[in-house]
Amino acid sequence: MKDILRCDKVYSHYEGRRSYKEDEYTQYSCDGGKDCGFGQKMLFWRQAALLNELCNNRFEIQFRESIFPEHILFDFPHTTFVSDDKYEPNELDKLEYLEVPRLIKTFKNRTRLRLSKNKNVLMNSWIIDQPAPNGVRIGHWGRYNEPTRMRLKYPEYENVFKKAFGKYYTIHLRRMNGIWFEDSDLEGMPASLQRLYKRDKSGGSPIGESPWKWHIGKELKDSGVFRYIKDEKYYNIMDNVLKDDPDAQFYICSDTPEKYYRYWSRDYNIVSRSQIIDQFKKALGLRYHNLTNYIIELSLDFFAMAYSKSIIAHGGSSFNIVASQFRGAPLINVRH
Repeated sequence: MKDILRCDKVYSHYEGRRSYKEDEYTQYSCDGGKDCGFGQKMLFWRQAALLNELCNNRFEIQFRESIFPEHILFDFPHTTFVSDDKYEPNELDKLEYLEVPRLIKTFKNRTRLRLSKNKNVLMNSWIIDQPAPNGVRIGHWGRYNEPTRMRLKYPEYENVFKKAFGKYYTIHLRRMNGIWFEDSDLEGMPASLQRLYKRDKSGGSPIGESPWKWHIGKELKDSGVFRYIKDEKYYNIMDNVLKDDPDAQFYICSDTPEKYYRYWSRDYNIVSRSQIIDQFKKALGLRYHNLTNYIIELSLDFFAMAYSKSIIAHGGSSFNIVASQFRGAPLINVRH
């Protein structure tokens, strides 16, 4: 029977300690209908898999099933998805805690973990491939650039996805969740849409005075990682693609409604989710039934990116990194 490496995905400000003991602690959750931090969870799993390799795969990696609904799409070696009761404080107290300094030393030196008599461990700190506010990746020490080791749950989809998405260049247009902007960033968007976009970003609240800024923390507002990227930045890369491939088709993966980028089709051959989702649902229906809209839309965007000719992506997104690592699709980061 294997020892246990239980991974507790927590909000970033709870990492590095047994934060579940704190009075103000809020457990990580996923409502299944919005951004569930898929990219972050996949990179956190990858860290656990790399740690397990250093320990000759002695561990059974565990994740909380309720926050990882996407796991049904993949085969994760040496991994099980367990019920919430395994993450009750009294259960976590039984596990040896892996502190950040010990993790860093283990990965840097590529050594096995030194454990006490308790061979079952708890990890809640994500240190490899972690995006930092200045754009530098924390803990990316150069020797851990291998592709992720998870595979498709059903290998027969390999050829299906190649055929469906191999003809596209994909663009990850992140403009809602965790994005801040100023009025000048919206230049290029039709004026009629700018006001609607601002209202959508504000959740329907009245629009204030310029400059209009939305951010998720001062440390990010003052960086370039999660700032809105102007249309022209994408256009420049798309124009370069067209020089070599005049018939290029661009599939748009976005967290914004299609109306906010439909105008791109005036100058480019744009393919949107609504155009191909019915066909994709039919393909998934060969193996999957009763999938949520969240899983369907996320898997469409993820596999479109992973199997595309290249990914043109908002720099700083873990979703892009995982999609690129899955099959080695070239990743072109776009920054403000």
